[in-house]
Amino acid sequence: MSRAAVSATEIQRLVPSVAAALALARAFGCQVEDLFGIDANAATEEEWAWPPPGPCRFWRARVGRRVLRIPAESTVAGILAHDGVVRAGTCQLTRESNPDRTLVMASCDPAAGLLATEYERVTRFRLIPLHRSSREALNLLRQGRVDVAGIHLATSENESARAARAALGDGFSLFRFATWDEGLAVHPSTSASSVTSLLRSKLRWVGRENGTGARECQDQILSNRRRPHRMAKDHRGLTEAIRLRLGGHWRLSSPGHRGGRA
Repeated sequence: MSRAAVSATEIQRLVPSVAAALALARAFGCQVEDLFGIDANAATEEEWAWPPPGPCRFWRARVGRRVLRIPAESTVAGILAHDGVVRAGTCQLTRESNPDRTLVMASCDPAAGLLATEYERVTRFRLIPLHRSSREALNLLRQGRVDVAGIHLATSENESARAARAALGDGFSLFRFATWDEGLAVHPSTSASSVTSLLRSKLRWVGRENGTGARECQDQILSNRRRPHRMAKDHRGLTEAIRLRLGGHWRLSSPGHRGGRA
């Protein structure tokens, strides 16, 4: 079989000949039905990963044994092509897609968009990087709504592993592929040169939402001080707040990251 034929068979666009099917089964030491039979436990109906916000676009992905419709949203990879739309409670597919060749990841890492592009180039699978905090990502993974949770909880060396075990039990694999540095991002006009001097200065802080590694690090630094009133939902929002100084009143951000851990 040619490489093109193998690819077409994998995405169910080509049915192999009887001779090819028997040869494949013999090579893998299994029955033809194991390769091409119908899985009685496979999901036959699609369901929503979470309730759609009225009429919307959606993606389709198989997560575990379920084929999920995921309401489309802006991702760290930008606006991704949708698979269908729902109007007046009726779903309509707008493009040919294969849920079995889509991977869903929840993460707040802004570099996940680069990962999605490279992943598709190498594997020909689509990666949908949903923006969620580390702990939100773990909850979605526990509920079987995503395939991968990208986490970076680094207030201590093994915090990510502990958080994953608390949310998932022992049934998970943890892959560490990058190391992050925690730090404070400040406006160029800020003269303070250390964390101590920043804490002594009369500066206002922009925080991150609960469930993020940045927020947990910030809580450690601020200790018993009053928490920020203004929050940024992601890393880009944080840097934009510093750049614009939020109308000239806010000058200091919460702890940021320069890398990631999953």
